[in-house]
Formats: sequence, C-alpha cells, structure tokens
Amino acid sequence: MSESPRSVARVRKSKGKGLRTRTGCTTCRERHVKCDETRPVCRACQRGNRPCQYTTAQPSLGSSDSSTIVYVPSTSNEIDQSTTIPAETSTTKTAALGTRHQHSRSVDDTYTAGVDETSMTYPDNRDVNQRIQSISANDNFGFPTLEPTALNTTSPASTASGHLYSAEVAPLRWLNLLRRDASASDTYPQGQGYADVDHSDSADQNQTTGHPSFTPVNVPGVRLRPDESYNIEGFLDLSDPESKLLRHFVEKISTWIDLTDRDASFASNVPTMALKNRGLMLALLALSARHQSLLLTTENANRPDRTVAVQYYHETLQYLQTAMEIPEYLKSDELLATVLLISTYEMIDGFESGWERHLKGVFWIQRSQLIHGEYGGLKQAIWWAWLRQDIWAAFRSHRVILSFYTLKKECSELDRWELTNRVVWLLGQCISFGSDSEVEAGKSNVQQRIHRAAFLTARLDEWWFYFAPYRTELPVQWPEGSAFKPIWINPPSCSAAVQIHYFARIMLAVHSPVVSGLKELERLQQTLNDAINYIGGVACTTTNTAATIISTQCLFAAGLNTRDLAKRDQIVQLLRAHQSCTGWPVHDLARDLQAEWAAESSPMTAGT
Repeated sequence: MSESPRSVARVRKSKGKGLRTRTGCTTCRERHVKCDETRPVCRACQRGNRPCQYTTAQPSLGSSDSSTIVYVPSTSNEIDQSTTIPAETSTTKTAALGTRHQHSRSVDDTYTAGVDETSMTYPDNRDVNQRIQSISANDNFGFPTLEPTALNTTSPASTASGHLYSAEVAPLRWLNLLRRDASASDTYPQGQGYADVDHSDSADQNQTTGHPSFTPVNVPGVRLRPDESYNIEGFLDLSDPESKLLRHFVEKISTWIDLTDRDASFASNVPTMALKNRGLMLALLALSARHQSLLLTTENANRPDRTVAVQYYHETLQYLQTAMEIPEYLKSDELLATVLLISTYEMIDGFESGWERHLKGVFWIQRSQLIHGEYGGLKQAIWWAWLRQDIWAAFRSHRVILSFYTLKKECSELDRWELTNRVVWLLGQCISFGSDSEVEAGKSNVQQRIHRAAFLTARLDEWWFYFAPYRTELPVQWPEGSAFKPIWINPPSCSAAVQIHYFARIMLAVHSPVVSGLKELERLQQTLNDAINYIGGVACTTTNTAATIISTQCLFAAGLNTRDLAKRDQIVQLLRAHQSCTGWPVHDLARDLQAEWAAESSPMTAGT
C-alpha cells in the first residue's frame, strides 16, 4: 500500500503591515505587499519594476472628483516620468506619459475645535497670502470665486466641532459668505439703482437712481498694492447728506454697540477711523442710511430710501475685496469694526438666515485672532457687541451660542461695566442651556442637566449680589389699568443689565428639569412670574434707544412664557412702541408672539 502524500499546511499571509488596505501605494495594497510608502516610487515597486501609483483626493469647490498619481519606473530601476490620470470610473485608466506632475500637498489650515481659545496656534499660510495678493478688484462686482482649494473646508457646526481658520483665511471665508448671499438675493450693478427692492417701508424716492442727493464715497478704481496702506492720508471728503448720516450714527446707532463699553468706542474712536478708511466709512453710511429709512417720525420725513443703504453695502463689499489683498488689513481694527457694522446692518435689514451665517463668519475672524471678552480695547468691545447679536440669533433659532470662551475674572473683581458684560455672558450660557441640542442631550443624562441648572442659578445669584450697589430703582406711580408695575432703573446700561438677568432666569425656569415634585414646580413658576413682571415693569419706563433694543428682546422672551391675557396685551403694546422708537426689527415682532400664542392654544398642541 503506497503511502499517501503528506498534506501541506496552508501558509497564511502575515497579519502585519503588508495586509493593510488603507495605507501604501495601490500596487502594494492589491498584492498584499508591505509598502514603505516612499515617494515618488516605493522600494517594492522599484525592485519589481512595477508601476507605483497613489490615489489622492483633489478637493474642489462643490466637487469630490479624485485623480490618481501614477509613477512608472524605467527598466534601469530609476524614476522616469509621471502623469496625472483622471479617475473616470472605479478602474484606473492609464494614459501616455506626459511631463512630470509636481504633486503638491493640500494645505490644511484647520485644527480640531474644542480647545481653549487662549492657547490656539495657527500654521504659516504662505500659499494663502499669495492667493490674497493675486485677488484683483472687480469693477462690475460679478462675485468671482475667492476660495482657493486650501480654504474648501467645512464650517463649524457648533461650539464643540468644526475647524479653526487662520487669521489670513477667516476674513476671506467671511467675505465669501457675504458675496455669495448678496449675489443670490440682490442684482445690483454698480452706479445704478436697486430696482427690485420692497420699498413699502421707505420714503417715496426714485427707484431707478435712488436718492439724488446721496453720492457714495469713491472706492479706488484700481487694485491696492501690497505695500500700500489701507488708510488714506488726511480725511475723506463727505457730502452734506453723508455728513448727516455720520452724525446720525454717532448720536443714535453707536449707542447700541457701546451699551456695555465704558470707552464708547463706536461713538468716539470708530468715526475717526472711518474718516481715514473708505471701507469702514462705507459700512458706517450703509448702516446709518438703512436705520434712517426705517424710522417713521415727522423729523425724518426726508429720510433716504433703502436703495441708498444697499448701494453703500455693495460698495463696502467691493472695497473689502480690494483691501484684503493687503496682509496687514486682515488683522486690523478697521476690518473688525467694518465686520461688526456690516453684521449690525444685516441685523436691522432683516437678513434672517444670511445674517446668521455671517455671524458665524465673524466668529471665525475673532477666533482666528484669539479675541475674547477680556481682550481689552476696541477688539473686546467688538466681541461683546457681536456676542449680543449672536445670543439673539441663537435664541430665535433654538441653538447654542457660537463662542465657548469662559470668563476668567471673579464677580468680586468686576466694576459696573464688567458686571454688565458678565450678565450678557451668563445669558448666553442660559440660551445654550435651553437650546434644542442640549435639551435633547439632557434626556439621557438628567442628573448632569440638574447640576448645570444649579450652577447657572448660583452664578446668577452671585451676579445679582455684586450688582446690587449699581442698581438704583426710582419710585414710579403705577398707572391705572397697567398689567405691570413700572420700574425705573438708571443708568440705561443698568436697566438693560437687569432685564438681561431676568431673561436668563426665564430660560432656566422653563428648561430646568423638575424631579422633586410639586414644590419644585411651584418654585420655578414663581421665578418665571417674577422675571416676567420685572421685565415688563422696566420696559414701561425704558426710553433710551440702546436699552430699548435689549428691552425688545427681553419682552419677547417674557411674552412667550406668560398666559396672563392682560400681560400679553400690554407686552404687545410695549413691543410695538419699542419698534416704532428703534425701527428694529423690520417685521412685526408682536405678530410673531401672537402666532406663538395661537399655536399654543390650538387643539393640536393643547395636550403638549
């Protein structure tokens, strides 16, 4: 009997590096050969005289096309030539050898978010600077692409995710958002009227040429040189109507932005800066003209048409496109002030979702320069003004605020102005606490949410204690038929701070989980009622324009959470009185409240 052949054990491939299918060149991965990933040709392909290819993604604006870099070594085991082959299908198609393709590494200008803003560092962006230098002025403002491939990254979705942009990249990203939205919503050729605008809320003006007496500040017709200053020598020459717009900004609008700034930077420093910087002046005039077009007072009978404001707005974007060629301008105070004025313009213009997107762009710019609420100077004032805008936008959208900066000082170290800013920051935390995302996340971790509510309540109690010496309440007679007892608090910044404090209390009372039964529920309801009464009482006596803006926001929050019909009626009256005083917002906020009340009382939501 013959001996059966001896069975040969199957030799299994190594589980080492050679079996990996995500690293190495394509040839080695297909052959399950260990690849040392040497470029342009790995050693395994060089020894075997095989083509060595690497597949890389070529990111482009709105595209996900890819290409394959193929390196074919010659018979003498030396690198010959290479060419780039488009990846048309899943099978790589090779083409005739062409000239050597210099494969450049895609520059990633981003870091993972979630780090402390005070310790962020950024890479060198020489390629971005070269791109900035190559941008030319576009006289017809046709909105060409500003984004190089290196900038084609996702925007931050929240405070805890997304990307950080360098100080050179962030302004370009923000300007691209503005240009794209302006191009999509408005068709405005330079030097002509703004024909397809709703003029129902503006003075009766010529819709073809705009207001005849308003001539925009001349924007430079040629591209600024990299070594040229973005500020002019001397001062800009303004026409009489433009001088009136500048005065209106200083006397009225600047108080909105300077509400919590002891230095009143936008009433004092910014106008002086604007007289030497065309872009800043254009943004200032756009904001002032738009605000005047909204006011319906007898003194403002000859107010400019909205066309004028839109014209200044587009000329501002033109100037920014040109001035951003100068690297120093990208980190200047002039740019930051211009950005804030444009954001304020869009807020009062009713830009809605576009304004929200642009707020995120402002967040990129400030974060790229490590600007925060304790930075100091004009940059700090701009940060706080931006935060107040973002808080309102976040409240209306039920989202978290964009900034996650944590203030370092204790309340005991703060003066009146710093305490006023502190309560703004606390309101931002409470807005985030009541956002849809945090409420949903709290369902799976109720205990953590209870601790968070207790922490914020303690911080508000602490703030109220230290702010007491600055809170002067004057006696006011309770008028007959009023649902709220009038409360007079002076000065206006303190009046706004108290209303903001109770706005934050409302957010906590509404969104805090109730786990200890009826007593806890009654306590939260009492807190809610007290906050509504205090906001309504202060609103009855608020006459300062800047404080009225804050009062409008707080009244809306109070109205959302009261079921008392008398209080609802008076809140509607107060909202409309506030809006006629400030011109903001452009739509009827009281009507939004009434829609919310109607939805609340409908049979579909009665059991919710």
